Amino acid sequence: LDTEASEAVSQVISLYREFPAWAVWLPHGGRQWTAVRPASARAPGPDLPMVWVHAATPADLAGRMRAVDGQLAHRER
Repeated sequence: LDTEASEAVSQVISLYREFPAWAVWLPHGGRQWTAVRPASARAPGPDLPMVWVHAATPADLAGRMRAVDGQLAHRER
């Protein structure tokens, strides 16, 4: 892997460690970072709503993921 690809893989690993409920896609071809998770604590399924977030950088993506997790935790109390 080149330096850029290695850095992206490292960023994804960090995101997965902090956000295990999320699936994260590596950006490719100028696309944004993307992550998705179920909109509740239930396991994903075809009838369950999902939350999608997009960002230009992994740090911005992490911030959006934290915000969604906070909203969902507050709603499920």
